[in-house]
Amino acid sequence: MKLRIISLLLLQSLIGSTQTSELIFHSGFEPMSTLTVGGNDIIGVDNSVSPPNNWVNDLEYHPNIGNFSIFYEGGNDTMRFAKIVTDPTDSTNNILQYWLKHPNVSGTKGRVQAELYGNNNLTEMSQKVRIYLPSDWDIIKSADGGTVEWMVIMTLWNNAGWTGEGNPFKVSLGIHKRNPWSSDLNFNLTGDIKTTYWEHIWEESDSSYSIPVGQWLTLETYFKEGDASNGRFVLAVTPEGGTKQVIFDVTNFTHHPDDTSPDGMKHYNPMKLYTSDIVIDYVRNNDGVLQMYWDDFEIWKDTNTVLNIPKNEVLGNFKIYPNPMSKSSVLEFKNATNENHKLILYNTQGRVVRTITNIKSNQVIIEKGGLNAGLYFFQLTTKNRIIITGKILIE
Repeated sequence: MKLRIISLLLLQSLIGSTQTSELIFHSGFEPMSTLTVGGNDIIGVDNSVSPPNNWVNDLEYHPNIGNFSIFYEGGNDTMRFAKIVTDPTDSTNNILQYWLKHPNVSGTKGRVQAELYGNNNLTEMSQKVRIYLPSDWDIIKSADGGTVEWMVIMTLWNNAGWTGEGNPFKVSLGIHKRNPWSSDLNFNLTGDIKTTYWEHIWEESDSSYSIPVGQWLTLETYFKEGDASNGRFVLAVTPEGGTKQVIFDVTNFTHHPDDTSPDGMKHYNPMKLYTSDIVIDYVRNNDGVLQMYWDDFEIWKDTNTVLNIPKNEVLGNFKIYPNPMSKSSVLEFKNATNENHKLILYNTQGRVVRTITNIKSNQVIIEKGGLNAGLYFFQLTTKNRIIITGKILIE
């Protein structure tokens, strides 16, 4: 589909941003976007949109971008594939279809994913893409007593686990169904490090937005490399014909906490369908196939204005005292309408050490309790938006 893009340069001038931004690439998978024989790459030029629209010359030859490919990790076309096909909801439109009928990874998992690997100094970027969950997903939604513990649709690697780089770290965006007696599908987000196994150092699970089946959604994401005080990941969702909603706005490590010289997101899966054999087999055994549609894909460098969401700025004054603290501190902030807030306290490794909920006044007391002496970071959130970030030192 021809992308309906407002120039970010114009948008920046309207909102007064001085941040430089660059559209790296965009495509709606229209002719002449072509999936190569074997389904391992997309080449050609999408003439339905203006440049940069060349899958090779604009995307892969960009100085910050490595190689683009489609990866399966085993199997054949009877088990999985990616294809550019006619949109089942609009015969004038082309889309990218991911299809998983059998677990193609050693019989235990299934994977179809786009890869941008070997990137260079990609420390801040935004992505925009439309997704569509066809009716097969109703099988998952209606599975009483069944859950989807993990399903990944996007991964950002700041040092990968398979390359021999030190301090492997990844941010993964997924879809899950945690409540076995609910039909709701929700987004979840994790920051993971690898020791012997991958483990979460932070996790966000949303229950406010139920992902619809049979409706196009626009996903907008923003990534900035940083530590517990300035790393950032944002997800906003706009259903077709609906209103944009921020699902996640996380300030935390977006690189390994032990990495003293992070150098950007070297590897990146912008469109991914990766899950367990349990999910794939359940859908197939109930006369469906796990599949997902993608459209209107675009990548921007050095910008978060594609989301039109401000950076983590204090909305009004706040003060925290005493700081450093020995026994307790008080955080005071503006809350004239008595909105419900949550305070999250992190250590320097990005791990949540305390959460205080149901804060409806204009202050909250932070007790030392069993916390060790040292530096901590805090976030105050309301309505899924971070309004205050800061640091506190415990003596």
